[in-house]
Parts: sequence; C-alpha cells; structure tokens
Amino acid sequence: MKLFHEVIDAQVITCVKGVYRQAKLYHRDCDLFARYGSGFVRLTGYGGTSSTGVRWVDISDSPFVQNNSNKTTPIYTGQIADE
Repeated sequence: MKLFHEVIDAQVITCVKGVYRQAKLYHRDCDLFARYGSGFVRLTGYGGTSSTGVRWVDISDSPFVQNNSNKTTPIYTGQIADE
C-alpha cells in the first residue's frame, strides 16, 4: 500500500470560500497533496484540487517539488520511500 509522506520543509497555501490556510505538503509517489482537515486533497493544474471547493494558491520553494507555474500539475521529484 502506498502511504502519504511529508515533504520536509514544504508548505502549500489553500483557499476555501475566501479563507486562506497554510498546510503541510505531502506526496504519494509523484503526486502532491495538501493536508486538509483530517484528510488530504490532491493538487492538480490551474490551482485545482481533488475537492471542487478547495483550490491551492502557492507552494513554498522546495528542491523536491517541480512547480513551473500553477497551470501545470506540480509533482514530487524527491526519493520515493519503499513501502
């Protein structure tokens, strides 16, 4: 089973109904996720997420995250842990 792993020293800003929150950034394989409540939302292109009411605004700089702009889906480029 593939689990969620924290991207060290990386944060993401999310927005829900005009309320901005800073959240920890996680990866599962190459996909990136933001911590949201007791779960996670997957980050997609154009600032979208796997939850229609949540969007992401910015990701902190990290050597393990490839994010050319918020138009493309950001990906994790660090080492993937063995499960």
